[in-house]
Amino acid sequence: MSFRRCQLFLLSCLTLATAGAGDRIRSCNSAECQAGEEESGAILLQRRGQLLRNEEELLSNTTDIRNIVPVIGFLKTHKTGSSTLSAILLHFAQAHGMNIGFPQDDKYWGWPGSFPGQENEQQPPPKYDLIANHAVFNSAHWREYLGSNPIFASSVREPSSQAVSAYDFFTGMNGWTTPFAQHLEWVEALQSTSQTPFDISESTALFLNPQAWAFGWYEYVGLTTKYDRNATMIKRWLTDLDKDFTNVVILEHFDEGLALLARTLNVEPGEFAYVEKNTQESHDQFEYNEKTVPSENEYSKLLRLYPVDRALYNHFKHVFQNRWANVPDSARTRDLAQLRNASETLQAQCEHTETCPVAWILSGHAYTSYLHNGFQK
Repeated sequence: MSFRRCQLFLLSCLTLATAGAGDRIRSCNSAECQAGEEESGAILLQRRGQLLRNEEELLSNTTDIRNIVPVIGFLKTHKTGSSTLSAILLHFAQAHGMNIGFPQDDKYWGWPGSFPGQENEQQPPPKYDLIANHAVFNSAHWREYLGSNPIFASSVREPSSQAVSAYDFFTGMNGWTTPFAQHLEWVEALQSTSQTPFDISESTALFLNPQAWAFGWYEYVGLTTKYDRNATMIKRWLTDLDKDFTNVVILEHFDEGLALLARTLNVEPGEFAYVEKNTQESHDQFEYNEKTVPSENEYSKLLRLYPVDRALYNHFKHVFQNRWANVPDSARTRDLAQLRNASETLQAQCEHTETCPVAWILSGHAYTSYLHNGFQK
């Protein structure tokens, strides 16, 4: 772990400790990190104070944009670029004084179970301007916790790519040792067609059409895989989703999706400048193996799995392509240039902790905890 990354790790720890978070945090054991810990601890306390003051100054300078930005319900899905999108929206909402909804554990609105989760239920439900954590989508339940006329957004990813990324990420995070070929055999059995309702668990939700799971597919069909290859039932469900989701970002066209979201929200694309989050390279707190490269046989097997995720991805990819094609060429060029220039500027800022906004220093969980328990008034 580099000295600078050790500093960022310590800052994350300080934020989570301040919030009283109970999650286990990996200790700093390397000789280099221990050497940097003593020197940087006091410095980071000072920097954290400065970062807090910077964020407060930013909020004190909010403009009338709050009067024109719609309420946002962002459905966070695993390994689809959603951590970056969530950070963008949380940072944006904080900067413009929006009322952000946070789950009790700063992670899940009931996921992998129903929204909002028993621990998050409130009567009467508050009306938030933004929800942006992992959850299972249910239009009626989400609308109870959001203000009027919300814009619903999310992100999806090509299912084979998402499946391999999820395997690599959660293997590293959880210390799993199951070889990929054996993992695929388990996934194949998990996704076999059955009329019998299954039990809800995190491992099931992460690998049983996980993108469709988050979009509410299994609540829709009664927690069974019976309809996973029923094209008629899937089409009916997708038609229902179209009534809510106006912006689903396709990971493979991330910047273009962001530009469309900015248009929907009536803000400049430069407001959505970002630094990628939750990549293997950015997660020193977990030990990762090399990225999995499926064999030809494994890739063929992947293509036969995740049928509902594939239908979901293809549907929203088609929606995205049509919407993007309807934006004039000159506007597309301008929007992408503004977004990418702003992101390059932000990336340069984040080469130094002192000048990097908190959203891009802390992990997704730590930043949520920081907003919920530290800065958010």
